[in-house]
Amino acid sequence: MIYNEYELIYVARPGLAADAMEKLSDKVSTAITNQEGEVLVTEDWGKKRLAYPIQKHEHGHYTYVNFVGPADLPIEVERKLRIDDSAIRFMTVRLGENVDPEARKVLAEKRQEVRATRQAQELEAEQARREADDAREQARSAARARDAEHAARRAASDAEPAEEAAPAEAAP
Repeated sequence: MIYNEYELIYVARPGLAADAMEKLSDKVSTAITNQEGEVLVTEDWGKKRLAYPIQKHEHGHYTYVNFVGPADLPIEVERKLRIDDSAIRFMTVRLGENVDPEARKVLAEKRQEVRATRQAQELEAEQARREADDAREQARSAARARDAEHAARRAASDAEPAEEAAPAEAAP
């Protein structure tokens, strides 16, 4: 049998509970395996802002699925997604024709490792940015406190000579 490699990205409603997301993911995986396909990689990309509102939703829950199967497999998977109200958008792209499923499985695992490494680096960079922002904010707060204390001292020192001069004038 001739197998093609596909990737599917679907966007689910943002308010779905975890069990409903799991059910949708299982529905997609089952549709693939029932049609003699094989899921290589499934990644939950989480909630992200949509480029434009879809069915009055500003955000969506993204899921990535990489799989191999016969040529008519995407039709069945997309039919199942169209029926389910949980999915608001989906797109399937053919990555390769007449592929060896075992070789693609190894390649998909390598790609997943690269993505996981990139995500870890992005998380580290985001953490460093947050820490730098926090440090800047603390420095700003300290500078504002110093400025306020300095202004209070200046106001107090400006008021002291006026108080000393007032009793001296009242004495004669």
